[in-house]
Amino acid sequence: MTTLLLSHRASLDHLTPPGHPERPDRIRAVEEVLGESRFDTLVREEAPEGSLDLVRLCHNEHYIDELRHIDHGTLVLTTKRLAFLGERRTNSTELGDLIGVHAFADSIKMHRERKQKAEHYQLSQSWRFPPSLAS
Repeated sequence: MTTLLLSHRASLDHLTPPGHPERPDRIRAVEEVLGESRFDTLVREEAPEGSLDLVRLCHNEHYIDELRHIDHGTLVLTTKRLAFLGERRTNSTELGDLIGVHAFADSIKMHRERKQKAEHYQLSQSWRFPPSLAS
């Protein structure tokens, strides 16, 4: 019997409170053991991106609605900072505080110093990254 191992590098960005079972250090430890030769027969594939339908399997509609409509606004990049000017909140990050920015076809994910969770900004339907810039 073949065993399929699904994983995704984004799981290492999932920062949680100390002691939480789904933490990156635990995932790294499991991956280290599964990297041993005795696990060479595992079929390894990258996990597909999740959807709101999958989230709905373990969360209620209120949570789903919050994910859909956290805020609307404008993302502004200057020579010194990246700012989100939202209807509910505004935040600004100096470029030196950015650890990483990932461009996708329809969104941007950014990691900041001193922030546990990455921030994800979905772009409007009228603007998309060209495929050459999206990861």
